Amino acid sequence: MTSQAGDYSFSQLSGTVAPAQLAGGIDAGKISGGTVSSTAFGYLANVSGDIQAQINGKSAATHTHTVTGDVTGDLGSLVVSRIQTQPVAATPASDGQVLTWSAASGQWQPQTVASPSAGGNVPSTLGVSMSSATTLTIGANCSAAAPCNVGFGNLVQAVVNPATVTLTAGTGTAYIYVDQTGTVTVGHNLTLLCSSACQATSGVTAFPAGVIPIASWQATSGTWSQGTDWRAFLATKVVNAGNGIVVVEANGAATVAVDATVVPTYITASATLDLPAIPTGGCSGDFTFALAGALPGDTVAPGWPTVFNGAGTLGTMWVSALGTVSVRVCNFSGASVDLSPAVYSATVVRSM
Repeated sequence: MTSQAGDYSFSQLSGTVAPAQLAGGIDAGKISGGTVSSTAFGYLANVSGDIQAQINGKSAATHTHTVTGDVTGDLGSLVVSRIQTQPVAATPASDGQVLTWSAASGQWQPQTVASPSAGGNVPSTLGVSMSSATTLTIGANCSAAAPCNVGFGNLVQAVVNPATVTLTAGTGTAYIYVDQTGTVTVGHNLTLLCSSACQATSGVTAFPAGVIPIASWQATSGTWSQGTDWRAFLATKVVNAGNGIVVVEANGAATVAVDATVVPTYITASATLDLPAIPTGGCSGDFTFALAGALPGDTVAPGWPTVFNGAGTLGTMWVSALGTVSVRVCNFSGASVDLSPAVYSATVVRSM
């Protein structure tokens, strides 16, 4: 007898259903053993209950996976605190800075790197960074091989050693600069200490004149708070001519001189002369001495010696030749006069 469709209902069946009697797509062995067809996944589309609870548990936000080493924290909020086991500074970087190694502070920290120069070593920059809440590092990368150079006109001073500034107390400002001797100086109104590569100067409330500013740092209650970089890659200096001064610019050099049309200039010289005895009513011969720059026709302001006092003599001086002054003395005393050797001087004033 052959059964026909609809002869039996599912409730009339009994016994155990073998895997061979089930559709291939939901074979339990296939699900656990490897190949799972798309048909099988289709049956799981709306699964709930225990399977769904386990899936939700595995993906729950409260489930954490903490890591350690150079990278720390949970997978959702990792922090790179070290590189190759060396610490990384928490100091925020500013525009253009890169992460470099600082031997002075023993950590990786933001630094400004100088552009390469033509030939030779690349010079380091004399910058200031905060190594900790109470410590500043000045010129962390300065060395003899890569000096931090500062220039005063045509004089270049080289800073070859990093310096540290340790704050111990106070609220105020530290002014970091290089003076004309090449000394890294920290002017301040705080309580702080400088390492051997710098000097601390108290009572300073602004950058002094004639120095090269590097940076200023604010401190609040014994803690460094904020710094300002005052370095200038490009700079110039304007020299204005005051009254009686002229400034001439030529070939990159400024020449400052006295304006002879406003300020008179003069040349002067003196000599000891021993005149012979002069008879009454007569004059001495012409005696001369050198006055460099004197020109014939220049007006001479004579300087007579004290032996003329009461001697009844009169004298005259003039430029008799280039660079030469002549002296003539006449006697009107009524008796012969023999003047002692004395110093005679002549001054030529120009552009009065």
